[in-house]
Amino acid sequence: MHRANPTFEVRTPRAILRGAESLADLVALTLGPVGRAVLIDRTGAPPLIGGDGYTVATHFDVADPVAQSGVQALRNLAWEMSRDHGDGAATAVVLARAVLAGLVRMAAAGHDPQRLGEAVARQAQIIAARIREKAIPAGDGSILAAVATTACGDADLGRTIGDAFEAAGEAGTVIVEAGYGTADEIEKRPGLHFSSGWLSPVFVTDEESGRAIHDDAYILVASGRIEKFDDILPVLEAFVRNRKPLIVIASEVVGEALATLVVNRRKAGAPLCAVTAPGTGAWRAMNLADIAAATGATLIGDESGHRLADIKPAMVGRASRVEIGRNSTTIVGGAADARNLQARLAAIRADIAAARYLAYDREQHELRLARLSGAIATVRIGAPTKAALDHRLTAARCAVAATRSARAGGVVAGGGAALLHAAVQAARTTIGGETEHAAAGVLERALAAPLRAIVANRGRDASYMAGLVAAGSNAADGFDAVGDRYGDLIAAGVVDACELTVEAMLRAVSTAVMLASVAAATVPPAKRNSSRGAA
Repeated sequence: MHRANPTFEVRTPRAILRGAESLADLVALTLGPVGRAVLIDRTGAPPLIGGDGYTVATHFDVADPVAQSGVQALRNLAWEMSRDHGDGAATAVVLARAVLAGLVRMAAAGHDPQRLGEAVARQAQIIAARIREKAIPAGDGSILAAVATTACGDADLGRTIGDAFEAAGEAGTVIVEAGYGTADEIEKRPGLHFSSGWLSPVFVTDEESGRAIHDDAYILVASGRIEKFDDILPVLEAFVRNRKPLIVIASEVVGEALATLVVNRRKAGAPLCAVTAPGTGAWRAMNLADIAAATGATLIGDESGHRLADIKPAMVGRASRVEIGRNSTTIVGGAADARNLQARLAAIRADIAAARYLAYDREQHELRLARLSGAIATVRIGAPTKAALDHRLTAARCAVAATRSARAGGVVAGGGAALLHAAVQAARTTIGGETEHAAAGVLERALAAPLRAIVANRGRDASYMAGLVAAGSNAADGFDAVGDRYGDLIAAGVVDACELTVEAMLRAVSTAVMLASVAAATVPPAKRNSSRGAA
């Protein structure tokens, strides 16, 4: 029977941790409203000023190939947070390093890595529940502005983003664009937003944001399954020939039809994208009809009696701009017929009244009404230079993501305080054996890491402040880095989005547990020789 070499089991996690620590030390510098920037050297290109964790993580490597695997794991964590939530990358990276360090330390002391990792994952779920219990609603405009300010570290920009969310309303959404001058501006327009995105990354036009963005786009809305090559050919020929952006939104786009769209996008650069409509069954059909009404399209399918083969230009909808992400689509300036749209809204209101005793149905119809009558608030970011504009755009997008999360899931005390308070309480009430208590201790120490980084960036004693927060009985108490004082963070307007905080913690723990369980690593000869030469 093959037995693992104990030497590997000791050395490998430590080497991985060295890489994670190297990256996390840099990322930690960007945390908090007084976080600092990192100058990133780029061979053959001008240096880049990285003011956020995701940017720093994507431009950092180490020579040791095993340590590099730790860097790569945390880089992937930062990418996933940025992709799925738009913010929280720096917090997740700093937390993952701290949890990994605790796991490696406890394994060296004799704890079984597998059992300890499982216990840490269980404790993380308990802490997540405690954080969610403390969340307060974020419907008030001042709270939304506070979340945005905490996320971007700029009070003026935070207020602008808070104003944009108020302008869009609960049913609307906020998007960020580069402006034309030095001042920030807000433009409110009718728009439609739903939680369904592109069907292939090939459709992406903006690699940095992972979105397919098309101006003056045509929109085909079909209620059936688009599968065969012949289904899509007539409309595809008309639009690809004229290089007009075409967005296909249908119940399903699969098989030859999807492959044809992908090939035309990849090889010919055709401005195309395919999206599956939100919902299932009858709800999906209703949502498609709503999208058709919002864009002025004729719904293609059995319900309307129109077939794809017989489609005419007048049946295709229009929009001034369409932005499609991995899990979301925003349609701005749809060419809806005002009379048809009002009739559609009236019909939905009647559906809501008819479903007053059916909670689920009523909620679904209310969601349709909100989606169809919502607005899009566009924040145009201004700056005096290109470098400053890039920095402010990144900060604004992070702030919008955090504010959107806060509006959906509420807010908690910011500055890392919510994490530390929840971890301390969980550790005090932990039941079980030695492994469970060890896991609670790992997280109690590790979840202080974001707070410690924020305090250190302010030039204060991180250990003293972490101890003060951990000993506090009020879950809202913490360190206000802008005001440079300890106190009630909720009252001071220093708040973080609850779900963003929880997701950063859970994903960081998952990444750390996975890395700590590694017993050995394989390295290609070329990399092994290269790392020896570098050493």
